[in-house]
Amino acid sequence: MSKCIMYKSFCCWLGAGVIVMPGITIGDNSVIGAGSVVTHDIPANVVAFGNPCRVNCVGRDKMIALGNIALAWLGIINGVAFVMYGVDKYKSIHHKWRIPESTLLLLTLTGGSVGAMIGMQVFHHKTKHLKFKYGVPLAFLAQIIVCLCVFR
Repeated sequence: MSKCIMYKSFCCWLGAGVIVMPGITIGDNSVIGAGSVVTHDIPANVVAFGNPCRVNCVGRDKMIALGNIALAWLGIINGVAFVMYGVDKYKSIHHKWRIPESTLLLLTLTGGSVGAMIGMQVFHHKTKHLKFKYGVPLAFLAQIIVCLCVFR
């Protein structure tokens, strides 16, 4: 059973059966996995485990920063996907050089599935092509599953 303990005047979480060698300092808000043997100092705000104990996950502030970067990426790529579907529809109406389907699908697979789905509906574009009709929602579902696994 893990519990929060006061260790040298701050709080850290130690899993069951953790062994901390003498003279070792564990940083504030760190989590040490069950059964770990801590043989060297552990910095603050990290997750560490193993024998010997090693840092395996960055601190909360860094995770928040990575989450913000991921959200920014999703916003940008979905905006680009939406615009690209609109541009391709415009080009198809005016018989101009088109955006390759592979480019549109790549935008979808790299995080732009929401923008692609909205673009398909708003511009009535690629709605009858099976790889878009089923591929874009499947990409969206896969991205939701990945987000749930990563950010749970």
